[in-house]
Amino acid sequence: MAKTKILLAEDEEMISMAFHYGLTYLGYDVTVAVDGLETLAKLDEITPDILLLDMIMPNMNGLETLEALRQKPAYKQLPVIMLTNLSQPSDMTTAYELGATDYLIKSDITLDELVKRVEEILVRA
Repeated sequence: MAKTKILLAEDEEMISMAFHYGLTYLGYDVTVAVDGLETLAKLDEITPDILLLDMIMPNMNGLETLEALRQKPAYKQLPVIMLTNLSQPSDMTTAYELGATDYLIKSDITLDELVKRVEEILVRA
């Protein structure tokens, strides 16, 4: 059985390393991007099963990235979990309006909880 491919878009190196290590250890195939432009480029390279997308990144933020990828027919159904420390209801509402599948606050979630959400979303997809 093929490994689940996760594209992790995260510019904070420590968070990126922690999620990458943890998810890889658990058997996922994880590719990291550090900004929105790199995320869009890597989408075409690896065809992920799910995208974990930070909101605040350089060059192109998470919302801009989400909006851009939803314009491409190939990615209209790609599950996207927004990972952020922005907890304002307006940020969450905007993310869902642009097509986010889920919205998680990084400081409130453990790796186990993230994996559980990823698995739940992939089962539904």
